[in-house]
Formats: sequence, C-alpha cells, structure tokens
Amino acid sequence: MKAKLWLKVWLITVVIAVSLVGVVNYIVDPYGLRSNKDHYVEYLCYLNNPAVTNLKINLQADTYLIGTSMVIRIDPNVVEAITHKRVFNVNNAGATLPENMMIAKKVKAKGAHFVYGFDAFSLNKMRLRNPEIKNRLETYKEALQKDPLIDITYFSFTTFVDTLNTLLKEAASKPYSKDYEKENNIHYETTLEDVDHHLELSTNGSRNMFSDFETFDDAMVIELAKLADKEDIFVIYPKQFYHYVLFQRHLDIEAKYFHAIKLLVENTNAKVYSFYGENEVTRNSDNFDADGWHFKPSITPKIMAKIYGDKAASEGEVFGTVLDKTNIDRYLDEMHQSLQKYQK
Repeated sequence: MKAKLWLKVWLITVVIAVSLVGVVNYIVDPYGLRSNKDHYVEYLCYLNNPAVTNLKINLQADTYLIGTSMVIRIDPNVVEAITHKRVFNVNNAGATLPENMMIAKKVKAKGAHFVYGFDAFSLNKMRLRNPEIKNRLETYKEALQKDPLIDITYFSFTTFVDTLNTLLKEAASKPYSKDYEKENNIHYETTLEDVDHHLELSTNGSRNMFSDFETFDDAMVIELAKLADKEDIFVIYPKQFYHYVLFQRHLDIEAKYFHAIKLLVENTNAKVYSFYGENEVTRNSDNFDADGWHFKPSITPKIMAKIYGDKAASEGEVFGTVLDKTNIDRYLDEMHQSLQKYQK
C-alpha cells in the first residue's frame, strides 16, 4: 500500500514539476518564440539547436534568416522594424549547403519566405568528410522531419536552464544586446597575414575549412535557386576584403564561388544582393571580428538598408549590389579585376 502511495506522490510531483517548468519557460520565452522584443540576442541568434529551429519553423513566421555564423550578427528585431513582419533567426553556424537547404525547404513548405546567406564556406562539399559535420547533418534531418503538435521545447530542461540564465541577466539589468555591444566595441586591425593564418590557405593545414575546395554539384545550387520565389532573398554577406584576395590566390575558390553565384542568379526568381569585394565597409577591418570572418552586428543595419531600400535604417552610405541576369557577368568580372592589384 505504501509503495502505491509513494508512486502516486512521485507521479503527482513529476506532473506538477513539469507543468511548472513549462509555464515558467512559456512566460519567460528565452528563445523569443512568441516575440523577439525584449529578448537577449544570445538566445535569439546564437543558438544552434535543431529542435528549436524546427519549432520556430512550425510556428510559421513571415521571414526566416538562414545561413552560417555570419547570420548570428543579424538581430531579427532590426528586420522586423523595417518590414513590420514576424522574423526568426534560424542560422546554423558552420552549416553546409545540404543543411541550410533542408531548413529552406521546410520554410517554403510552410508557406513562409527566407533571407538566405549564400557563402563560399557553406558551398565546400569537402567539409562533409568531417564526421562531426556529417553527424550534425543527420541530426538536423531527423529534427526537421518532426512536426510537433505540442511545443515540447517549453518543457525541456535545457530550455529551463536558459530561462534561469535569462532571469539572472534581467535581475542584473544586463542589456538585451550586451553580446552585440561587446563585439561592436572591440577594435581590430586585421592584416592579410592574419586572415591567411586563420584560413590556413597557404599551408592547406589539417583544420583548413577550405581544404580541397570543391563546390556542390551545379544541380544542387540550381535546386536551391528554383526553391525561391520573388519574395525570397539571397545575400552574399561581406567579409573583410583580404578574404577575397586569398580566395583569388588559392584553390580557385573565387572562380568556383563565382560560378555558383552565376548559377544562382540565372536560375532564381528571388532577389540576390551582394556585398562582396573591396568597398568602404570591407576595407575597414574594424567592421569585422578578429579574423575578418564575421561582420560586426553594427553592420547589419547597412546590409538591411540595401536589401529593404530603407536608408533610414543605415548610418552613412548604403553599400551592396543587386544582381540579376543582365549584370551578373559584368559584376563578377569587375570583382575579379578590382582584386587583381593585390595579387603581387
């Protein structure tokens, strides 16, 4: 009898505890599943969680920010302020093309639109030789196939930990954009040697993210291009321009990347915006992180001002180029020629 009583007590306790966790998680909403406003960018943008990504897509926002770690620097609140539409950041740091295509396909299947970061890093199919990346691909594939009727993420212990951290940050009155502010305020003076050391292009080192650089098949790029409609957007986000010098110098990265960009532009109904090359933003290494790999969050308004035609969202000159079938060849040739002077 006592055993049955204790079992009932235990079950009731578990139900109450789980319910409380779910209620607290729902109210605090650390991942901004109900609203991005007044939430920490750490959880809106820095999160690499397939379950949360799947849940965000099932919640059906208007627009999804898809891409690699560069997209971490894009606060969805910035985009919402311009478009007045619901926006989720579902970036996947270090993602390959197949991973981000899975996300894009599910977004389109739900009737939503995307802003997709199309960068050379994700196009390198040789990165799939890395067991960790292959395992993550399978993890995302499994997660995105689920169509939860209940937002089980609210009942997870991981979410509860992030909820507690959120409450502690709010109790300490930490700004919601503190991580962005910290990154924006660090001063960098990046050299060509710094970037080369980071990429290991000269040495073809063991951790080289561009090792044996080969893009995915043309058919896959075309499939991605045709997945989009006129309401979708592809973006070639900026890097510190020394990357482009090295892309031209090593492994034919520039030629292979440009070929993929041309395929994308010529086969899509979406708008394509490029911030590639040497310009007033990419020349200034202080607009990027230590290795020039990621633009700082402070550059996001400039990018969005070009994409959405809102100069009020940007301070200073708006940069970037809209690519289409009429200018793509000229644009790529100009980018190539403008970087030739650095090859000496």
